[in-house]
Amino acid sequence: MKYKEPPDETWEKYWSRVYNRLERGLGWILISIGAMILLFYGGFKAVESLVKDPAVAILLKVAILVLLAGVVILFVSVVRERIFTYKKDKYAKEVKR
Repeated sequence: MKYKEPPDETWEKYWSRVYNRLERGLGWILISIGAMILLFYGGFKAVESLVKDPAVAILLKVAILVLLAGVVILFVSVVRERIFTYKKDKYAKEVKR
């Protein structure tokens, strides 16, 4: 038995789709990283006065920064998941809330 060889056009479409998926994946990763950096920086600036205060313990400062980083990462992750789910959910547009 022998498999039927697909035409060259099929292979060209296949590889172009692979590259498109890789580019989009890389794009989403870069967008996520950029969003995390911007949100973290904005949050840091919001609590900067607290962090610069010498009366506040270093442990509290570290805890605030770690909490801020966790919130930013979680927020970006949830937003990205919602976007991907909405694009692939064929029923999302038909449901009225």
